[in-house]
Amino acid sequence: MWPLLREDDRLWVERCEVNACRVGDVVVRPTGPAFFAHVLTSIAPLTTCSLWGVPDASDAPVLGRVLALARGPSDEVTELTQPMVAAVLRLAPSLGPGFKRIPGVARLVRVARGGTRR
Repeated sequence: MWPLLREDDRLWVERCEVNACRVGDVVVRPTGPAFFAHVLTSIAPLTTCSLWGVPDASDAPVLGRVLALARGPSDEVTELTQPMVAAVLRLAPSLGPGFKRIPGVARLVRVARGGTRR
């Protein structure tokens, strides 16, 4: 879920069934021995995708939804349930694929993530 979530972020997750979630919530699903957090795009059928709109092929159940995150050494918490954040999360998956088609965006994302310029 880069750039919203990073590998070392601490997440506050409310354990719940998918029926307690809304489209646009960041939900947690198991993937092998680990977990992933992606945007819920549909409840029936259960569909999640990355922030960039790439759908997940997983049929794993939803374990809960992410309520907040903390990043780095500070204890500052960002709530994902705030109205503006929730609105962006609902829109992001549908805007992501179009955004990625803009010339240079893929390269910019690679560089921002610490990759090479190619």
